[in-house]
Amino acid sequence: MGTLTSPVDHGRLVLCITEQIVNGLSLWGYRQGMSMDPCFYKIEPFAHLMYASLDNANLRGANLRLANLTDAKLSGADLTGATLRGANLERADLSGANLTDATLKYAHLKDAKLSGAKLSGAKLSFASLENANLTDAKLSRAVLIYADLRGANLERADLRGATLERADLTGADLTGARMPDGTIHD
Repeated sequence: MGTLTSPVDHGRLVLCITEQIVNGLSLWGYRQGMSMDPCFYKIEPFAHLMYASLDNANLRGANLRLANLTDAKLSGADLTGATLRGANLERADLSGANLTDATLKYAHLKDAKLSGAKLSGAKLSFASLENANLTDAKLSRAVLIYADLRGANLERADLRGATLERADLTGADLTGARMPDGTIHD
């Protein structure tokens, strides 16, 4: 992974135009902020990243709205605060990824691998997580209103403080999961 950065200093504010090369994929981004702020990468909505290999990529705050990430490899990626609203992540590998405070409303995560993923504070309302593997996932304070979790594996998942209003958990495995009220599911 290589990074080319061109900061333009305008007094206290810096406009940082950046190209990050991740396994041959060019990600352009910009940020306006204090000169000590790191740059981040903005990927245009509707991006086609099927089968992309983005393991351990820094995609904090990335705009991946409506992106097609079917079968993408994002294991260990940092997607903190990223926008993935309506994105297709079917069969994507997000094992160990950091999705803290990410927006995944209406995202399609059927058969996705999210074991050990950090989804604290993530917005997953109306998301499809059918048959997803969420073993040992951190979902504290996550909003899962109307989420489809049918057949999902939530073994040992941390759901403390999560909102599961009208979520469909039919056939989900909650063995050892810490429920929203703090109790451990049998």
